[in-house]
Amino acid sequence: MSLCTFTKEERLSRRKYINRLFARGKVYHLSSLQLRYLPLTIKEVNHHQVVFIVTKKNIKKAHQRNLLKRRLREAYRRNKHLLDSIHPTRLLLAYIYKSKHITSYQHLLSNIIDTLTMLQHHYSHTPPL
Repeated sequence: MSLCTFTKEERLSRRKYINRLFARGKVYHLSSLQLRYLPLTIKEVNHHQVVFIVTKKNIKKAHQRNLLKRRLREAYRRNKHLLDSIHPTRLLLAYIYKSKHITSYQHLLSNIIDTLTMLQHHYSHTPPL
């Protein structure tokens, strides 16, 4: 399987895991993004799983929310290889867009890279929970 894909197994969709992520997950804030993350063992989840959230409260028009989610997905897809060194821990990730304005792809890309490198440095040196 190619690294530059975003498969169904990598999408966070199970309600059980989403509830656990928002109940027990850690939070990391950036200028226009909030990252919620929770480490799990490889026995629970086979891949890092991620969800992208753009709220109707901040961005009113659906086509603008979809544009931002596409940009976030693409930035993650192209840089998810930064999480390869995290083993045997798997992460549940939620990227929540907080700005009220549409941000450029380059800005979102730099934010995604910042969060992924932060997670890489944090979890490549600590044992799993």
